[in-house]
Amino acid sequence: MKQVQRLRRQTLRHIESSESENSSVQLSQKEYLSLKRRAKEGTSLAAWWVSVPMEKKFAAEASRNLESTRLKETRSEKNMSGIRRMEEKKITGDGSPV
Repeated sequence: MKQVQRLRRQTLRHIESSESENSSVQLSQKEYLSLKRRAKEGTSLAAWWVSVPMEKKFAAEASRNLESTRLKETRSEKNMSGIRRMEEKKITGDGSPV
């Protein structure tokens, strides 16, 4: 994490200095490839930092949806058993079973 933040600050400094200057920069092929590799690693690491919480979010949503479905099924079963009990008792006008 510290490496990513350091790289970000360093990159921002380079961008800011290059925007304030109209000069070009020459890099050796080795420097260019190193810079390109570091940028790719930074992008990959940033994508990983985003993907991990997203996976956890999707897992939590799936769990919540499953529990919601189970709760609805339980409520439906309780409601149906209550209706069956009411039908079995057939309450008369005075409240006593038939």
